[in-house]
Amino acid sequence: MPFVDTDLNLLKTIELAQVPITVGTFQLRQRIGYYELSEADVTWAPVHVPADHPGPGDRTDLASVPAIFWSLIASYGRQTA
Repeated sequence: MPFVDTDLNLLKTIELAQVPITVGTFQLRQRIGYYELSEADVTWAPVHVPADHPGPGDRTDLASVPAIFWSLIASYGRQTA
């Protein structure tokens, strides 16, 4: 079950931004994908539009991260620093 970047290379990092810095909301800054059997059938998590105070649908609290990405995006850790 490979996770991939925009170029379909195996995912090594996830670009997240905590916005605003005092609230536990994040924006995905680079599109990431997942495929189970074939690169032709990739499920993509879309990139958010960068904003200091993003509105609904352009941010995540990481609780709404699809289950297939839970092993990659924890709700705690270095990204919450």
